[in-house]
Amino acid sequence: MRLEQAKAREAEAKAALTKSENPKAGEITQAQLEFNLSQQNLARIEAQRSRELVARNAGLREDLDRAKASVSRWGKHGPPGNRLERVRR
Repeated sequence: MRLEQAKAREAEAKAALTKSENPKAGEITQAQLEFNLSQQNLARIEAQRSRELVARNAGLREDLDRAKASVSRWGKHGPPGNRLERVRR
């Protein structure tokens, strides 16, 4: 359920980002931030799911390692080179 919610939020954020044809800079920044946060949330959910599967011997360790790397890649503020800490409204 959480995975579907995260994917839905990701899709909404992507749509908001793409939909803006002639946006103000703040709107683009807000959409990008929302997209990054949804990606980060999705990465955390997938990592937790992989941990649970590996703990039950129902998942692959490689999948868990990939999920952990994804969480690390998104880090605290999104992907490397895209440090959006604050958005002015």
